[in-house]
Amino acid sequence: MLKSYKKYISEGRLVVTWATILAFVMRFASCFSSRFPTVKYDGGYLWNPIEPIITSSGLLSFVLSFACAFGISFFLLHINTKHALIRTRTSLPFAFSILLLSSDSAFALFTPQYLAIFFFLLTLDKLLDAYQNPISARHSLYMGFYLALGSLFTPDVLMFLPLFWVGLLLMRSFRFKAILSSLLGIGLVYWIVIFYFVYTNNIDAFYAPFVKWTEIDFSNLISLYGNLFYYMYLGFAIITSTIILAYNYMNNFKDKIRIRACISFFNILLITSGILYLFLPINQVLTKMIFLLSLSMIAAHFFALTQKRWQIYFFYTVVIIFLIFCGFFHFVY
Repeated sequence: MLKSYKKYISEGRLVVTWATILAFVMRFASCFSSRFPTVKYDGGYLWNPIEPIITSSGLLSFVLSFACAFGISFFLLHINTKHALIRTRTSLPFAFSILLLSSDSAFALFTPQYLAIFFFLLTLDKLLDAYQNPISARHSLYMGFYLALGSLFTPDVLMFLPLFWVGLLLMRSFRFKAILSSLLGIGLVYWIVIFYFVYTNNIDAFYAPFVKWTEIDFSNLISLYGNLFYYMYLGFAIITSTIILAYNYMNNFKDKIRIRACISFFNILLITSGILYLFLPINQVLTKMIFLLSLSMIAAHFFALTQKRWQIYFFYTVVIIFLIFCGFFHFVY
């Protein structure tokens, strides 16, 4: 049983093909779902000019969203391979991420969050490069630069900058100079933005994306919505994440110190984005994407290194329940 699991799932290549096909089917089903997104997504300075072109064609938006989900999943797999986060050959980071990024109808159309996530992953890649690196300030510069570029599509991505400073602590590369370097990286992008709006005498448009931060209603912190089935799905996700986090924590001594630090940052990213999604009324599409990508990597680390029979049964159970929930959301609810 363990040999076949490793051959066809944890170390197999066929899982990529099946995950891609299933993701496309779920996205296609989203087009006929009552939860299919019809709202306009607010974006940053670079999103607003291209948004009418993209949203003018539903087919174009659908194709771009699927292409971006594929690219994001491949990039996450690249990060795993480059930094050897999982001590065996596996394609599960790709399979999990493309499935999770297709599980919600909100991801079926192209949104500015897809573009922001690309730059978020570039920032993550630079953070992992900074592990015990004597030139960590340079990596911090790139981190700020990439986050700033992502904020041109979704300004809320800048809220995660302090979290990357925490990541520098885990990477043993935290210096006060690193904070200044990351802020300088943001400044390299935003001085051009400011210059443009001053030149066009439209400074109010520069402030507009950030004014929304001051308008957040914190009197109602819990921003959950949905029916009983939605809460069941939420509980399933929380229980599954908790089991994986607990097991990875108890067995992290098997990994190298560098890998422990990297996985720890994914854990922090998972918990933080989950809290932001559940309890704060900010960009829920962005926070949910970050949560799902973090969960993809942590779950891949757990299932790729499976050595016990109960973990195999747990994998099949999770997959079956996940597909049941997705089928309900796409075809019933």
